[in-house]
Amino acid sequence: MVLDPKLRALLDTPGMQLGAPPPEVTAAMVREGAKQLLPAVAPPPIHATRDVHVTGPAGELRVRLYRPSGAARLPLIVFYHGGGFVLCDLDSHDVLCRTLANESGCAVAAVEYRLSPEAKFPAPLEDCCAALVELTSRAQEFDIDPDRVAVCGDSAGGNLAAAVCLRARDRGGPSIKYQALICPVIDAACDSASMHSLAEGYMLSRGLMQWFWSCYLEKAEDGTNPLASPLRATSLAGLPPASVITAEFDPLLDEGEAYANRLMAAGVPVVVRRYLGMIHDFVQMPLATEVAQRGISDIAQDLRAALVPPVRSRIATAQAMYEGAMSGNWQTVEGLLTEDFVIHEAPSLPFGGVYRGKSALQELLVKVGGMLTLSDVKFKQFMAQGEHVIVSLDLIADHRGRSETLSVVEVLRFRGEQVCELRPFYFDAAQVAAVVAARH
Repeated sequence: MVLDPKLRALLDTPGMQLGAPPPEVTAAMVREGAKQLLPAVAPPPIHATRDVHVTGPAGELRVRLYRPSGAARLPLIVFYHGGGFVLCDLDSHDVLCRTLANESGCAVAAVEYRLSPEAKFPAPLEDCCAALVELTSRAQEFDIDPDRVAVCGDSAGGNLAAAVCLRARDRGGPSIKYQALICPVIDAACDSASMHSLAEGYMLSRGLMQWFWSCYLEKAEDGTNPLASPLRATSLAGLPPASVITAEFDPLLDEGEAYANRLMAAGVPVVVRRYLGMIHDFVQMPLATEVAQRGISDIAQDLRAALVPPVRSRIATAQAMYEGAMSGNWQTVEGLLTEDFVIHEAPSLPFGGVYRGKSALQELLVKVGGMLTLSDVKFKQFMAQGEHVIVSLDLIADHRGRSETLSVVEVLRFRGEQVCELRPFYFDAAQVAAVVAARH
């Protein structure tokens, strides 16, 4: 494949080829320069965000919580931003985190870990681990589900997410259901085939990557530690299922895919996606390529599938409600109804009126049973339309010793996953009245 033309134009812009800075340029100066390269992107709207603090090994850590909805006990994605362990912050990844929350339906907690070289390995990793532990231990306060937690990170954040999973496995928790690694930094050696063949010309360079590692590691031999270079781990067995995103023109391509292959070899379920024509961390470039949105959406859907239980279809819920009512399993029925569930029967019917509450359906059926002798109920069709399910059925009633079919259409209205309203419509109200009168 060829490089995406839009990215080619971006890379041809002066200042977009990033090499190792000269010795006189400090990490703080590089951070300021990097901020100037970030274009202003309008943040997508989201239900709520707030900054909170958790306890890290060297003091408080800021965490930004994103909630895509007001639902209680949302699943949680703990996000670690990229930037070579040296650059970026919560603001640089705000758009990505908002989009990830909105697309996945999960809460996202972005962690502001300490940066290198001021904080060397393993300090940033220890911050990331501590944040995960405290977020899950304070799950009730943050209104999240501690049993549905994933980690995610881009670039160096992908390294930290992978290392957090290794640490959690080896220390017996916290439980992590999924890991999503976006163009991850996986090996300090910087010696893969793609690291050499794509060493220059694609924004991230091998030289810059080596400089990042020199900032992160106290000494070169720390690069062999699996918590710094997850690819060096003796075993990857027992790690959470994973998604690994790579980009065709990324020097980190090979090490990311090598890690995915090793996960698979260890029996870990893995989804691997290589985005053709893309460069490193393209998901952070929505103004340059529409593929950025696709990449985030793909990761978000993987996380949703791992953390959000499948929502039963409204037709299945309607069928379960009727089956429960027919079998007398009222506990099941009431679990499918809202507290303010209401039934509107036409006033012209012998059992007409309004029935309210979770026991409304039972109350109605008892009343109908006292007026009609039913030998069968035949459900003919269930059809979903938006927040409604339309049910066509026939009641087979005794009418002076012979069977008579009373045709009904019932419209169920849903609120979320529960039924909040039922409106039955009889084809012939006079027929119903006659059958009731004949019994009495």
